[in-house]
Amino acid sequence: MDINKFKESFHFSYDSTVPLYMQLASFFKIQIQAEELHIDEQMPPEETLCNILGCSRTTVRQAMNLLAKEHYITRCRGKGTFVTIPKVERNMNHLYSFSEDMRALGMVPSSQILKASVIQSPPSSVKDILKMPGKQTTVFKLLRLRCSNDVPFLIEETYIPYYLCNGIEQFNFEASSLYHILTDHYKLNLHHASENIEAIILSEKEADLLQCQSALPVAGYRIHRISSLESGFIFEYTSSVTRADKCTFRIDLYNNSDLGEHIQREYY
Repeated sequence: MDINKFKESFHFSYDSTVPLYMQLASFFKIQIQAEELHIDEQMPPEETLCNILGCSRTTVRQAMNLLAKEHYITRCRGKGTFVTIPKVERNMNHLYSFSEDMRALGMVPSSQILKASVIQSPPSSVKDILKMPGKQTTVFKLLRLRCSNDVPFLIEETYIPYYLCNGIEQFNFEASSLYHILTDHYKLNLHHASENIEAIILSEKEADLLQCQSALPVAGYRIHRISSLESGFIFEYTSSVTRADKCTFRIDLYNNSDLGEHIQREYY
C-alpha cells in the first residue's frame, strides 16, 4: 500500500454523521473494489494508520474488524493483515442471483460457458428429479464457470426440460442471464426453490477449474437446487460446486408465528 497516496486521498469528515471507523472501512472497501489495493497486498499496521490519521487505536481496529467481518481482509498471525477476495454471503431466506450478489459486492460477474447443449437421454437421476411427463426425456444442459472480476467462484450445471424452452440453446449465456431468458422469452416465472448443501472435497478437475493454488485437498460446498413454477411443475435442476473459502451462508431464524409470512414470499 502506498502510504503517501493514502495520506493524500483519505481524510476524516468530522462533520459527517457516519462514524469515523465506518468512513475508514468504506474507503478501504472502495480501494479494494477498484483494485487500487490488490489481492494479497499487505495493509499497514494499525499503529501506522493511527499515527497517519491522528485517531485512536479503537477507531482503526473497529474499521479493520468490519473489513475482516465482510471478508475484505484477512489477518495472519505473526505476518500481518492482507487484502483478500470478499466471500459471497448467500442469504438463504430468498432466491438468490449470483450476478446480483456480485454486483452488490461491487464486483463484475461473468460466465464462461463450458457446455450448452440439448441432450436426448440425460442421466436417470436427472430425469427422476425433473419428473418429466409422459415420454418427454429431452433436456437442455448448461454448464458454466461463474466468475467475479474474472476470478472463478463456482461451477454450475443446470438441466431444464426441453419442452419448456425449445430453442434455448441458441442464446448467448455469456451475455444473457438464464433466468431472464426463461422469464422474458419463455414466460417461466420462478416461484419456489429448495436447496441441499453438503460439504465436500473438490475433485482434481473441479479444483483446476476454480484455479485452486493449494497442493492440499480443497474444501468446498456442493449445492443441489430444484426450482418449480407456480403450478408446481419442476423446471430446473442445478448442481453447483464452490470453494468454501469463497462463500458463506447466512440463515435468519424466526419463531413459528413469523415463519409463514417469510416462506410464502415470492421472488423473481
